Amino acid sequence: MSAILTWKTVDAQSPLDYVLTVGSQDPQTMYLALLTWLTQKSIALCSAEEYADPNKLMANQMYCVAGDEAESHLVFQYLPTPDWGGEPPPPNFVVPVAYIQWLLVPAPPVAPVVKL
Repeated sequence: MSAILTWKTVDAQSPLDYVLTVGSQDPQTMYLALLTWLTQKSIALCSAEEYADPNKLMANQMYCVAGDEAESHLVFQYLPTPDWGGEPPPPNFVVPVAYIQWLLVPAPPVAPVVKL
């Protein structure tokens, strides 16, 4: 059995992309594979609490809010308000980019061995 990490843009205009395959459905293996992939793509992991109060996050950074293995994970950018005319610092805002989710693939059936 294996697991495939899929990427779907928020605008839903792009086709579903398969970004990573793991040869196991062990939750710990899948989580470590997700963390490795996020690190390679320079996407930081944040908690649901940080996403709810993004002022604790660094601006101009891409983040992933990870749920459990059965849920979608939201990838978003945290950006400063352009052309801010008010007092510094400018407020920041969240821009959803994509959803990533594990697709669990069952093992192919094993054909019975027939002895002649």
